[in-house]
Amino acid sequence: MLKRAVSTRKNLMKARAIIYNQYENLPDAEMRKCLDQTLAKLDKEIARIEGECDAAIASDDRMRELASRFQAVKGVGPCLTRVVLAYCPDIGEFTDGGIAKMCGDAPIDYESRTIKKKAKPKRGRTDLRKAMYMAAVSASRNNHILRPIYQRLVAKGKPRKVALTAIARRIAILLNNIAKYPDFIPAQDPKDIARAALPKRGRGRPRKTA
Repeated sequence: MLKRAVSTRKNLMKARAIIYNQYENLPDAEMRKCLDQTLAKLDKEIARIEGECDAAIASDDRMRELASRFQAVKGVGPCLTRVVLAYCPDIGEFTDGGIAKMCGDAPIDYESRTIKKKAKPKRGRTDLRKAMYMAAVSASRNNHILRPIYQRLVAKGKPRKVALTAIARRIAILLNNIAKYPDFIPAQDPKDIARAALPKRGRGRPRKTA
């Protein structure tokens, strides 16, 4: 059920993107109003499907626990969690190289006796690869461990796409280790720890009214 719901959401998001692109270039007010209504219907349906995904995850003890632990990693949100649990339910049973290949983030050599090409990531499961890449974009900006790695790769002259693929590979390996080892806890951002330790502010005094 989860895989079907995730696939349906993907198709709805594609339809939304097509309509939104048309909306941006439409001068006709009447047509824009029509597309507004269509976008509103699609948003409502997408929200319903996401609710079904979350309900399917919540109904399974293992998936519910993994979802909670996955999303403790900065850059890993509900979308990636749903895709991983739908398309790779056996996560936790792979080696580091195995999960990287599964997600299409492992560089694979292409060579024969006469031809040798630069190693590139390929194969893998397309939906997993795309979701991991989008998570890598977020992690490269917000994750206190992965952001410096990304910046270091770019500083060395690596193309941004190559650097993001390397970050996606690290995320895939991290999620596999979280699933493999129940006691494994990802490192927390010191800023988040310090923020959580601060005393909560009160609501303050009510304003005086005349």
